[in-house]
Amino acid sequence: MHGEAVATLEATLPQPGAFTAAAHPPTLTLPRSLAGWAHLPYALTLRGKDALSPITSVHHEFRSQFGDRGGLALLQALAQGQSPADYALRAELALTELEPLLRQLRDQGYIREGS
Repeated sequence: MHGEAVATLEATLPQPGAFTAAAHPPTLTLPRSLAGWAHLPYALTLRGKDALSPITSVHHEFRSQFGDRGGLALLQALAQGQSPADYALRAELALTELEPLLRQLRDQGYIREGS
């Protein structure tokens, strides 16, 4: 009990140093202070609302640039009031993947910070 070994256990591994990994590693969520942008509400601009409407040319341009699964899904989530952090958890995306896309949407006038 003073740093002495009291038991040993023999174990064999398929290869030296091989440990099985979890099937799906846990998602780490940064605290608000480190990823404040991910917890902010974002509102769609008129251009962003047009991007969601399939009858507009903006929608077709948006889909060709950002795709259905990436940009369009994020834009729909933001329109429903989800924060980027909420969307990232539901879509199983890392915030580092989402940040450049969110920046592009903001820079191109599809979204703005605020509700």
